[in-house]
Amino acid sequence: MDRAPYFFGKDVHDYLETIRMLILDLNDLSNTMMGTNDANHARWAQKRSQQFLAITDFYKAAPPIFEPYIRAHQKAA
Repeated sequence: MDRAPYFFGKDVHDYLETIRMLILDLNDLSNTMMGTNDANHARWAQKRSQQFLAITDFYKAAPPIFEPYIRAHQKAA
């Protein structure tokens, strides 16, 4: 994250920040759910699942965001 602004534009930096926040939220939800079985457990489990799916969408969402920065513009001979 710290080095991204030196290599990529604001679009990539913003996307990486979104992923970072999703990971932090997922971690918080996992810690909150650990050892609890109260009325909010199902709600937290659903939210945790949503966070996880948003993180794994990286493989669909990232290529078009990163492509302009890492595309090879010339064929290697």
